[in-house]
Amino acid sequence: MLGAEQTPFSPIELVSQFKNSISGIIARFGTAVMHGILAWTVTAPILVGLAYLCLKPFFTTVNRKRELTQAAKAQ
Repeated sequence: MLGAEQTPFSPIELVSQFKNSISGIIARFGTAVMHGILAWTVTAPILVGLAYLCLKPFFTTVNRKRELTQAAKAQ
């Protein structure tokens, strides 16, 4: 998305660097974290919108049936 180089990720290396220095881990993985945040910021609204559009008819139908059931019980 941003044309950045791939950063090899190893959990063992991450823990090792975390034990050695926090500044080293921020320097090494900071841009990867920022790219991840940017990617979620761009894609999350689209995914939520699509989920809303796909699920709205289902929940509208369920709500309508629930209201009819409650109205029938009230009579």
